Amino acid sequence: MRFPLSRLTGKPARLRLSLLLFLLLFLAIHSTVSYGQQLASGPEIMVYKTVAGAKLTAHVFRPAESSFSRARPAIVLFHGGAWSMGAPDWVYNAAKRYASFGAVTVAAEYRLSDKNTLITPIEALEDARDVVRWMRGNASELGIDPNHIAAYGISAGGHLAASLAFFCSTDKNQISAVPNAMLLISPAVAMAKDNYFFQSLLGKRALAREYSPEEQMDTAPPPTIIFNGSVDDLTPLDMKNAVSPESSRRCLIHPLSTGASESRASRN
Repeated sequence: MRFPLSRLTGKPARLRLSLLLFLLLFLAIHSTVSYGQQLASGPEIMVYKTVAGAKLTAHVFRPAESSFSRARPAIVLFHGGAWSMGAPDWVYNAAKRYASFGAVTVAAEYRLSDKNTLITPIEALEDARDVVRWMRGNASELGIDPNHIAAYGISAGGHLAASLAFFCSTDKNQISAVPNAMLLISPAVAMAKDNYFFQSLLGKRALAREYSPEEQMDTAPPPTIIFNGSVDDLTPLDMKNAVSPESSRRCLIHPLSTGASESRASRN
């Protein structure tokens, strides 16, 4: 059974509008916020975890309007960068945009793969889980609804966001790290045959298919939308394998064509 997706190709403005529509639908559930666009404040940089002496930070953006009395929905954002580079500020624009529509947004720092320190995407996934747990565990202080947390990821960050839904902790005493919705842009979800992911990053730690979201569909994911460009040669998605014919899960695929000269949509 394959990973459900919606694939859109088109102008960056159309992509941004579609992203906003999906997020606004998520934000509106069980909330009475008026989501006319407003200013956002932040980032407030907070430590969510210390590991091996290193402090990992959550960069928090909030709607500038502070008189809202109910808990707000939240979005955690994971930047791309092939698991080995990047920083939270790579997704600041998206974080500000969604905060301006009423959500508390968190641009998350995670450990980057490095052969010298033996850091791999496995450790990055541990960090992704821990930042979601930190958000739920500190929901009152953050002013968020712990049952309305979406995960947003681009490229390698899309892999981490998607992995939250499939590679869950077996410790029942831990706070859940599974997001309530996922929004993935050009995500690296089909990793089973990716030589870079396996040979250069995981090494002997694990097989690539063991950390490939596409291979882990025994458990249904939360509501998910995936955006991927038709000319994306870094994280391509095979439309033939989008869903299996016998799958009972709903999958909507919306290709939008605007001409052969269209460049890949902005990753922010």
